[in-house]
Amino acid sequence: MKLLVDEDSQARRLLDALRHAGHDVLSVAELGCNGLPDAQVFAQAQAQGRTLLTHNVADFLALAQQAGALQAAGLPVQGQFHILNHWR
Repeated sequence: MKLLVDEDSQARRLLDALRHAGHDVLSVAELGCNGLPDAQVFAQAQAQGRTLLTHNVADFLALAQQAGALQAAGLPVQGQFHILNHWR
């Protein structure tokens, strides 16, 4: 899976574990994008075809709903909540 890890989730241990599991992982810091507004981080993930991993669910969910990105991707999301990673 191609992932973009938001700055609130980019602990080195998590990045290493995801990479070890075979994922293509970039962090916001590695892109030099720490501190960017959520909308720009979301746009960066979309432009690169990456799934965004973040703890900031509410703000990014609102952005995704505005963009219609989840529905356009054909993912079954209506009435569901998906936790992709329980790592802490």
